[in-house]
Amino acid sequence: MCCNGTSVGFVKVERFETEKIQNVLDIETENGKGFFLQPCSKLNSCGCEIYNERPKQCANFQCNLLRSVRENKTNIHDALQIVEKAKRKKQTIEEMIQSQQINLNSNSFYFKGCELRSKYKKQSNPSTKWKNLIDEIEKLNNLFSENT
Repeated sequence: MCCNGTSVGFVKVERFETEKIQNVLDIETENGKGFFLQPCSKLNSCGCEIYNERPKQCANFQCNLLRSVRENKTNIHDALQIVEKAKRKKQTIEEMIQSQQINLNSNSFYFKGCELRSKYKKQSNPSTKWKNLIDEIEKLNNLFSENT
């Protein structure tokens, strides 16, 4: 849920790896450093297409849930249930966005959440549907904060 843009919005590319990464992935660069937005274009249904060449930030990233499993604080069964719960919550949010016909600029779910919060704050009298949508986004964020 990091590579698909649900919990992570972008990936930094360090100076030393910019040239190598540019050969396998479209990135934005400035002063030798780079980044790319999530969802990653190299993520497919089987996983990362550039796994052996992926950026350092990707290789080193471990969500709190993975760390919790590795430290034997959470068992794998419970961790998988948390991931499934997050996937369902994301799907619910996407359906809410679609049913309310909200136009957003970002393809990244992470940045969609940012856009929605910004639009919500600008409303003088938000509808119950908007409030429920923002509430669902916060529940998903709390799930990531607590477990991932």
